[in-house]
Amino acid sequence: MAEAKARVEACLAKVPVLSQGPHGCATSAPDIGRSEDVIEGLEIKIYALTSREPTSADSPLAITRTNGAGNFEIPLAVGSYWMCGPEERVKCAVVDVEPGKTSKWHIETLARVP
Repeated sequence: MAEAKARVEACLAKVPVLSQGPHGCATSAPDIGRSEDVIEGLEIKIYALTSREPTSADSPLAITRTNGAGNFEIPLAVGSYWMCGPEERVKCAVVDVEPGKTSKWHIETLARVP
Protein backbone atom coordinates (compact mmCIF):
# COMPACT_ATOMS: atom_id res chain seq x y z
CA MET A 1 0.00 0.00 0.00
CA ALA A 2 2.79 2.43 0.83
CA GLU A 3 4.37 1.78 -2.57
CA ALA A 4 1.11 2.57 -4.40
CA LYS A 5 0.64 5.74 -2.35
CA ALA A 6 4.17 6.88 -3.24
CA ARG A 7 3.48 6.26 -6.97
CA VAL A 8 0.26 8.32 -6.79
CA GLU A 9 2.00 11.18 -4.95
CA ALA A 10 4.84 11.21 -7.52
CA CYS A 11 2.33 11.14 -10.40
CA LEU A 12 0.34 14.07 -8.99
CA ALA A 13 3.50 16.09 -8.29
CA LYS A 14 5.09 15.72 -11.75
CA VAL A 15 5.99 18.99 -13.44
CA PRO A 16 5.07 19.01 -17.15
CA VAL A 17 7.59 19.38 -19.96
CA LEU A 18 5.08 20.91 -22.39
CA SER A 19 4.53 24.66 -22.46
CA GLN A 20 0.87 24.71 -23.51
CA GLY A 21 -1.97 22.22 -23.08
CA PRO A 22 -3.40 19.76 -20.55
CA HIS A 23 -1.28 17.39 -18.47
CA GLY A 24 -1.90 15.30 -15.42
CA CYS A 25 -2.19 11.98 -13.69
CA ALA A 26 -4.51 8.98 -14.03
CA THR A 27 -5.26 6.97 -10.90
CA SER A 28 -7.63 4.21 -9.93
CA ALA A 29 -10.29 4.82 -7.31
CA PRO A 30 -9.62 3.21 -3.93
CA ASP A 31 -11.81 0.16 -3.42
CA ILE A 32 -12.42 -2.35 -0.64
CA GLY A 33 -9.12 -4.08 0.02
CA ARG A 34 -7.36 -2.10 -2.69
CA SER A 35 -5.58 1.24 -2.49
CA GLU A 36 -5.50 3.99 -5.08
CA ASP A 37 -2.74 3.47 -7.66
CA VAL A 38 -1.59 4.99 -10.96
CA ILE A 39 -3.01 3.69 -14.24
CA GLU A 40 -0.53 2.91 -17.00
CA GLY A 41 -1.59 3.03 -20.64
CA LEU A 42 -4.92 4.81 -20.09
CA GLU A 43 -6.13 6.24 -23.41
CA ILE A 44 -7.06 9.93 -23.48
CA LYS A 45 -8.66 11.50 -26.55
CA ILE A 46 -9.03 15.12 -27.63
CA TYR A 47 -11.97 16.23 -29.79
CA ALA A 48 -13.07 19.51 -31.32
CA LEU A 49 -15.44 21.34 -28.99
CA THR A 50 -19.03 21.04 -30.19
CA SER A 51 -22.40 21.53 -28.51
CA ARG A 52 -22.49 17.86 -27.42
CA GLU A 53 -20.04 15.40 -25.93
CA PRO A 54 -18.26 13.27 -28.52
CA THR A 55 -19.33 9.69 -29.19
CA SER A 56 -17.39 6.70 -30.53
CA ALA A 57 -18.55 7.76 -34.02
CA ASP A 58 -16.54 11.02 -33.80
CA SER A 59 -12.89 11.19 -34.87
CA PRO A 60 -10.45 12.50 -32.25
CA LEU A 61 -7.97 15.28 -33.04
CA ALA A 62 -5.34 13.66 -30.80
CA ILE A 63 -4.90 10.46 -28.80
CA THR A 64 -2.36 9.80 -26.07
CA ARG A 65 -1.83 7.22 -23.33
CA THR A 66 -0.56 7.62 -19.80
CA ASN A 67 3.04 6.51 -19.32
CA GLY A 68 4.34 3.92 -16.85
CA ALA A 69 4.07 6.46 -14.03
CA GLY A 70 0.44 7.35 -14.87
CA ASN A 71 1.27 10.77 -16.36
CA PHE A 72 0.16 12.33 -19.64
CA GLU A 73 0.81 15.54 -21.56
CA ILE A 74 -1.06 16.76 -24.66
CA PRO A 75 0.39 19.78 -26.48
CA LEU A 76 -2.48 21.66 -28.13
CA ALA A 77 -3.03 24.91 -29.99
CA VAL A 78 -4.94 27.69 -28.25
CA GLY A 79 -8.66 26.90 -28.18
CA SER A 80 -11.32 24.83 -26.45
CA TYR A 81 -11.58 21.05 -26.71
CA TRP A 82 -13.31 18.00 -25.30
CA MET A 83 -10.86 15.79 -23.36
CA CYS A 84 -12.20 12.26 -22.85
CA GLY A 85 -11.02 9.19 -21.02
CA PRO A 86 -12.16 5.67 -21.84
CA GLU A 87 -15.95 5.57 -22.05
CA GLU A 88 -16.24 2.87 -19.41
CA ARG A 89 -14.24 4.93 -16.86
CA VAL A 90 -14.83 8.63 -17.28
CA LYS A 91 -16.82 10.98 -19.43
CA CYS A 92 -15.55 14.13 -21.10
CA ALA A 93 -14.58 17.55 -19.82
CA VAL A 94 -14.00 20.85 -21.61
CA VAL A 95 -10.36 21.94 -21.78
CA ASP A 96 -9.57 25.59 -22.51
CA VAL A 97 -6.02 26.02 -23.79
CA GLU A 98 -4.62 29.52 -23.28
CA PRO A 99 -1.44 30.93 -24.85
CA GLY A 100 1.65 29.67 -23.02
CA LYS A 101 -0.34 28.00 -20.21
CA THR A 102 -0.81 24.44 -19.06
CA SER A 103 -3.69 22.98 -17.06
CA LYS A 104 -3.35 20.08 -14.64
CA TRP A 105 -5.96 17.29 -14.64
CA HIS A 106 -6.68 14.25 -12.46
CA ILE A 107 -8.19 11.66 -14.79
CA GLU A 108 -9.84 9.38 -12.16
CA THR A 109 -12.43 12.08 -11.65
CA LEU A 110 -11.69 14.06 -14.85
CA ALA A 111 -11.36 17.15 -12.71
CA ARG A 112 -9.07 20.10 -13.19
CA VAL A 113 -6.55 20.49 -10.40
CA PRO A 114 -6.16 24.12 -9.27
